[in-house]
Amino acid sequence: MPAERPDTYVFETPGEVALEVDLPSGSVLVSRLRPYLRQIGFVDAGLAGDEAVVCSTEMFVLRPRDRRSVAFLAAYLLRKEPQAALAASVEGGHHPRFSKGALLELPVPSGVLRERERLSASVESAIRARRRGERLMQELIASIPPRRK
Repeated sequence: MPAERPDTYVFETPGEVALEVDLPSGSVLVSRLRPYLRQIGFVDAGLAGDEAVVCSTEMFVLRPRDRRSVAFLAAYLLRKEPQAALAASVEGGHHPRFSKGALLELPVPSGVLRERERLSASVESAIRARRRGERLMQELIASIPPRRK
């Protein structure tokens, strides 16, 4: 079964000195620390508006080489198989981490690649729906009258 590896995308690894990494919209974040927490996300355009988005150097950043979305990787990497592979590759007891190599060695099944556009669109749609829900909740909170003294 042909597979594509995440390293066919631009992979950014944090520098030794940097305290944070700039994140362009469209990036997938993968926490290398404590993989059992399943900290994987997608940086959508609505995340910070005009503000710069940064993350910890404990995050690996995957972004596309071309204009095609990599949002599907956020969903794929949360599946049982990739999570088990990352968990099996951790080193260290107090702060268990997996290496860049462990992430880049994960194959992406051809079936996932065939559905890449649909899966990416679904991830991005779900994030837009969540952003709408967050805005509605903020509007509701703001509409509650203050307590009278």
